[in-house]
Amino acid sequence: MKVIPMRSLGIASSHPIPQVDPSASSKKLDFGIFFNPSHPNVSKLVNPILDKMPSLKFSPAKDKADSPQLVSIEVKSPDGSEYTSSLQLIAWLAAGLHQLRELREQALLASGKGESEKGKRIENHKTHPLHSFGISVVGHRWFIFAAVKNDDDDGDVNVYGPANMGDTLSCEGILRILRMLQWLKKWGETQYWSWLVKSVFEPLFAQLEVLSGNVKEEEEEE
Repeated sequence: MKVIPMRSLGIASSHPIPQVDPSASSKKLDFGIFFNPSHPNVSKLVNPILDKMPSLKFSPAKDKADSPQLVSIEVKSPDGSEYTSSLQLIAWLAAGLHQLRELREQALLASGKGESEKGKRIENHKTHPLHSFGISVVGHRWFIFAAVKNDDDDGDVNVYGPANMGDTLSCEGILRILRMLQWLKKWGETQYWSWLVKSVFEPLFAQLEVLSGNVKEEEEEE
């Protein structure tokens, strides 16, 4: 995993922003936890795809990321507003799930199953984007949010939280934070990454191999 500062990045205009508060659209995220693009398991799948599809986006940020995002993090000083922090996280979580859905649909089209799978989302959850997580830090207190995209074409997002994740005021609170971070890392490396590989990367990678084979055949014919 890799933590990337994101204070200078806004949400790309192509992604919907929840209409909870007008100020949410102008807010930026502080940090994002991404799959490390230098890790062999990540680079062997991501790099060939980005070489052939440079416009592909793994994050809702205006500037593209080199690998998928796992967690969104918003940090406020002790006198900061928990409400404002929650709004910023909700905006990013919703935009991130929208981006994930677009990635999945691109993969379905690449595999030739786009139209047939579209009508089966409710019956087959394997074709639907998973949930995502966000962390809000206000002073010493840490909170976690979970966002889930509904199984319909409207794509409504339900956000659950804030749930107390721990604090930095006591050893017990710090240990709770560490345990949750370890759980998120394990979930990302096992369940989420496996889903990305099967549902997004493998179909896109297979399509690239087909296209490369077609190009070689055309060159041989010439």
